[in-house]
Amino acid sequence: YSFAEEVVRIDNQLAGDLEFGDVNVPITGFLTDPSFFTLFNFKLEKGNAATALSNPNSLVLTQAASKKIFGSRETLGQTLTIKGIGEFTVTGVLEEFPSKTHLDFEVLASTSLLPSIEGKGAVMKSVDSWSNYNTGYVYFKIKEGATEKTIVTALTDLVKKNYDSLKIEAKNKGYEFYLQKLTDITPGPELN
Repeated sequence: YSFAEEVVRIDNQLAGDLEFGDVNVPITGFLTDPSFFTLFNFKLEKGNAATALSNPNSLVLTQAASKKIFGSRETLGQTLTIKGIGEFTVTGVLEEFPSKTHLDFEVLASTSLLPSIEGKGAVMKSVDSWSNYNTGYVYFKIKEGATEKTIVTALTDLVKKNYDSLKIEAKNKGYEFYLQKLTDITPGPELN
């Protein structure tokens, strides 16, 4: 859509036991697009933001996760495993978060990994599944001059095209998308 300057998908299904040598710790995180670092203000202390999520088995760690897994050892280039998902190479370590965030994660991996791990049954299908709306979010930066009406019309068209034929769960009134400013998310209503 021409109104979007930058788009980031976030899938919240990255979780499991992370193994590195004799270290075995549970982690949670996101599968996300490389544009994560250009849309949000998360910065890398180590690694290159332009390439950190470009490969399917790249992994970016928070400071806390890096210390929990590696202690004071060098982090970049290390290989580790997330049980049931696969082997990863650490390509980045984030700087400490400068402020509060509604995005709660310890690790980030590339969305390019999704088709492979969906095929193994390690995560629920989300790449081509419009009915799996609980595992993902889409953030986009609106181009200057784009109108809310144009965006809402596009979102309404997406619903008609992809949801009108789906069976609605008993608890839902139907499917719809709506806009929410990033600054309105914390605090704000919990959304699916």
